[in-house]
Amino acid sequence: MQFKLEEFEVKKLLCCLLSLAFCLSLAACGSHRQSAQAVVEDAIQTVQTADLHAISQSWGGDFSTDLGAETDDANQEMFSAIAKNLTYSIVSSKEDAGAGTATVTVEFTNTNMQEVFAEYLSQMLSVAFEYAFLPEDEQPTEEEMNEMYLDTFMEVMEEKAGETVTSTVDIPLELVDDTWKISAEEDVIDAMFGGLYTYANSMNEAFSS
Repeated sequence: MQFKLEEFEVKKLLCCLLSLAFCLSLAACGSHRQSAQAVVEDAIQTVQTADLHAISQSWGGDFSTDLGAETDDANQEMFSAIAKNLTYSIVSSKEDAGAGTATVTVEFTNTNMQEVFAEYLSQMLSVAFEYAFLPEDEQPTEEEMNEMYLDTFMEVMEEKAGETVTSTVDIPLELVDDTWKISAEEDVIDAMFGGLYTYANSMNEAFSS
């Protein structure tokens, strides 16, 4: 009788252990979703490496188009020059899987692109004005001008590399098919690229007025 009791206790213990293992396996299955913070960090790293295809996959078509996903070699080089100085730190990350939303707050630091483009445009206007009065046969070709534009931009980027700006923004995400998807706005691009959107918008306003 004692043996039967012990056998029953062993079976009960095995059942408990199996139940526990089953519960743990379910928990493990539920944890396979990448966290919102990890999704955002992976996406930021695609920008840091100037991988335009990966940017399109991580940030979405509209966002990557705003960043200049359709670009030639010169624009790719300029993009890479801006992106290489980008650094970041995660301030906070909040997920609400039930509501299907998340917010990752990020502090971005990059070269102050407002300073860069102000200097760059100043130099380019000076060059354009200089060449405007040359005879047509002495004026540089479009290819030569484009090369000059690129060289000047890279020189200004090098000169202004130490002039940085830091911005903190919220990056919203939505839960789609059990995967966190970024749904960012212009303020995120602006923060990542050192106020580039702010400068572009101010120039548009200046020209329109």
